Amino acid sequence: MKTMDFPLADINKKETKKKVERKLKKLYFHFRTTRSMPSVTTSYSLAPNGPSNQFSSKVEKAAIANVEQEQKLIAQEEEIQEITECINLLSSIEREVIYKEYFEDEYVFNYEIYNSMGISETKYYEIKSSAFYTLAFMLKIQVYNGEGVNA
Repeated sequence: MKTMDFPLADINKKETKKKVERKLKKLYFHFRTTRSMPSVTTSYSLAPNGPSNQFSSKVEKAAIANVEQEQKLIAQEEEIQEITECINLLSSIEREVIYKEYFEDEYVFNYEIYNSMGISETKYYEIKSSAFYTLAFMLKIQVYNGEGVNA
């Protein structure tokens, strides 16, 4: 078995895990993003309505918010695609652990995940740790001890 070219002992496990989790949460929220909807409740104002070159309609504000959100999503699309491709390169059991923990519709406790997979708690955490390190190196977001922590 070939040894790895990077020193795992020098990895800042806590900060590396935080970075990987941020990426996974970004991917999760990308798929769960909802669009802004205008309020249909009528509002009355004593101030006169006149030309001010300002958007005051709730529909206009919702439309602007939707366009801005769409622009942000387009800007993030390349990063989201990279994260997705990296997850797809994990082993099937690593993908399953990541999916069940981070992408299930309902929150599931870790013990429910490893029991449903038929593996021990120790094995579950070994697989999860391996998946995190693999993702960190593929995404080039690993943090070494002594490095400044950047988000």
